[in-house]
Amino acid sequence: MRKLVALLSISGLIISFSCSKEDFSDEPLLPYKLVGYPKESGVDIRFTRPGHGLLPGALSQLPQKVNRPESYDIFISKEPGIDFRRTATQFTNENRISLNDLENGIPYYITVRANKRGFSLVQYDTIMVVASKLKQTRSISWRYDQAQKITFSPTTDSAAFIAQITYSGWSETPDLYIYPYYNESVQVGKNIAECEWSPSGELIAVLKKMDDGNSIDKNLKLSVYTIKANSFNDLSVQSESLASIEFSADSKWIYYVDDSENNLIWRIKTDGQQKEMVVGRQTAGLEKTTGFEIDRISIHSNGEDIYFSGSQNEVSKIYRYNQKSGTAEVVLNDQWSSFSPSLSPDGQKLAFYSTRSGQRELWVYEFSNTSYRQLTGFERGGWFDQKIDWLSNTELSIGNTLIQL
Repeated sequence: MRKLVALLSISGLIISFSCSKEDFSDEPLLPYKLVGYPKESGVDIRFTRPGHGLLPGALSQLPQKVNRPESYDIFISKEPGIDFRRTATQFTNENRISLNDLENGIPYYITVRANKRGFSLVQYDTIMVVASKLKQTRSISWRYDQAQKITFSPTTDSAAFIAQITYSGWSETPDLYIYPYYNESVQVGKNIAECEWSPSGELIAVLKKMDDGNSIDKNLKLSVYTIKANSFNDLSVQSESLASIEFSADSKWIYYVDDSENNLIWRIKTDGQQKEMVVGRQTAGLEKTTGFEIDRISIHSNGEDIYFSGSQNEVSKIYRYNQKSGTAEVVLNDQWSSFSPSLSPDGQKLAFYSTRSGQRELWVYEFSNTSYRQLTGFERGGWFDQKIDWLSNTELSIGNTLIQL
């Protein structure tokens, strides 16, 4: 009987196995993806179904016949990349595995090996999950239900938000509202793409859409709304690449992303009188990066450090740029992608999205004790791209949902 030796690669991980040619057909392995869901004192592991998240046209390209594993060996460790032990073997046709009696607040590194007829088919990429109780959440007023972007005043109970709805029905453009504003929501700007409230509570920076909904002009313009004067001041910043506006701690500067040419992050005085480039693609520490998708920048309260995300070797990393030293460095140097950094007001915690659990979820990293907290992904997941805003050092918001640490 001739033996067949094969190499199988899943997400860059290559393993080998040998078997009799008669044991397996040429059918590929069922293309499941490993996802971990935290729960109190445990973790649920699930395999997303074939075609999950794919566009309809891509479904037809999936194999019609596949090899289905007969058993799964589950390996777990408290350290990344080392000391993995097999904790269970499950013989099941279901796509869910439960691990119980784990310590809350501890990150667990989990991988699963799929077997068939005594042979290893594949070992899945390692995921990281923190067993914990479900975080307390509450919804903001119904007035924000249609909001696309929300930013909160640091000095009052007011919020500014962008929505395409009015009291008489749907608006043709996304407009800026403030609530409460004399006890009701008031429209203060039209055709707005982004908004950010200043730490002083006196200003709101916005990115205005230059088209009227009918033109092909995709340029955005940076503008500052002064609350007391109820007026906008357009600054000399206009580009198709504008994104992620953020105030300095003293509310004197607005930082923003404009990744046209070799530039990445700029800043401009709120009165528009001074403008300068801060971070470029040739900034020390960024020379080897392959590209950037900066969806959010976050400024430390010390006024020196800027946090942002960028890709390197197709994995998105969070960087810290120090304005005094002029250098950038990776903050969370691990194997998973991390996006959209957002610092707590005291600068001690970093909220971000990461795929470390197998899909994009919300995480918090605490600098003082290098610990992680997983805030979403209980039972269901997918918080995706909502802006992360801190209301205090212990509470943050995503869209119209508030999460207590």
